[in-house]
Amino acid sequence: MTVAAEMKETAKETDSPDTQKCAAQAPLPAPPAQPRRDAPPFSHSSPFPVTHHHAEHLESILVETEKYKKTSDDAEQRQREAAEKQRQLEAKIEEVTRTLTAQLEEVTSTLNAQIEEVTATLTGKMEEMEREYTGQIEKLNDDKAQLEGDKRGLERNVERLEGEKAKLLEIKAQLEENIANLEEEKRGLEERVATLDAQKQALERDTLVLTHQRDIYKKEAKENGERAEKAERDREGIKQHAKGLEDEVGRLRKVSRPFKDAASKLARSLQLLNRGQVKGLAGQFYEGELKGGKRHGWGRLVWLSGDIYEGKFVDGVPSGEGQLAFADGRVEEGLWVDGRLTK
Repeated sequence: MTVAAEMKETAKETDSPDTQKCAAQAPLPAPPAQPRRDAPPFSHSSPFPVTHHHAEHLESILVETEKYKKTSDDAEQRQREAAEKQRQLEAKIEEVTRTLTAQLEEVTSTLNAQIEEVTATLTGKMEEMEREYTGQIEKLNDDKAQLEGDKRGLERNVERLEGEKAKLLEIKAQLEENIANLEEEKRGLEERVATLDAQKQALERDTLVLTHQRDIYKKEAKENGERAEKAERDREGIKQHAKGLEDEVGRLRKVSRPFKDAASKLARSLQLLNRGQVKGLAGQFYEGELKGGKRHGWGRLVWLSGDIYEGKFVDGVPSGEGQLAFADGRVEEGLWVDGRLTK
């Protein structure tokens, strides 16, 4: 490579940005010492002769040296311009950096304020929701405690009602036993009243006979005064005995009336005990199914006379399959329509 080519390569490297940056930071090297122009081209003292070719070569070297010097001056100028542009660019970068930093700080401050505001709002809402949910939980706990108290009260009431039910069942059994006893006593009293009525009727017939005999005895009094007096005394005794029997019959009827009233009251009590399943009536009571306050369905109707019907009812009267058992032992069984047995 020639010296001119080397100088051109050196100039290119000097024009590059890296070279200019380095040139701005480091001083330029001193140019090589140039031969004096007034020096003679030939030196008589040189041991070698200087030819014309050598002179041209030296002249070209000098030309190249001048070019290198000029190129170096241009490179230094460009380096100074590049340094100035770099300084301006760095100033702009610093200004832009300050502007962006200020804007970033402003945006950051705004975002922080918004975040704090949103955080405060969310915190307030969360605290409010917590208070609300806490109140609801406390209310639910209070309701739960109240329901548990009500449950315990209901359980106590159920236990009390079960105890009362057991007592009522005992009372019902006792009342049924009392009714049976009263029915037995009633039948005995009715039989006794019937016997006394028969005796009374017999005494009345005897009184009529004795009265007739008294009339006969009066007619014969003149003939036999003693027989008339005796007949009169017998008549008075019979009348007293008949009056005593009448009093006894009245007393027995008065005595039997409370038994009938007691039986009716007991039947009504059974109705209450069975919650409507037993219908108390005057002289009878019913036990069975009801509909609309009437006997309807399967049931059992008992009269105080001892007659018992057991079967189906419709609208309060026997209708359907059923059996009627009389107190004297007779039994009628079959299909009943409107209270009457059909053939």
